[in-house]
Amino acid sequence: MSNMVFSSAALFAVFTGIAILRAVDTFRGDDRRGFLTALAMTLSTTAATGGALWIGIQYPNANFWANQGFGPDWECSNLGKGSAQVCAPDLPKRLQIQPAAQPNSNAN
Repeated sequence: MSNMVFSSAALFAVFTGIAILRAVDTFRGDDRRGFLTALAMTLSTTAATGGALWIGIQYPNANFWANQGFGPDWECSNLGKGSAQVCAPDLPKRLQIQPAAQPNSNAN
């Protein structure tokens, strides 16, 4: 599964393109308030696109979603910098190591 941060950056880039088109359209129509609004949207979506790209480039193996969509009974972990991510199902409860029972401390 590809990193969702890059998908978010692509979505923000689409929103930036729409805001730019809106800014050009309102500039041609002499709508000053609409132009300033579209310009503000362009700047904010550009910042969001840049932020998402920066996070995706700086932390390519970041696991922001614990099980990567496999389900609650799966565990995913990164093998290290520049390595792959491995996902495996959890062990059933009967095979998991249980903590030792604490002795009763009913000292009279």
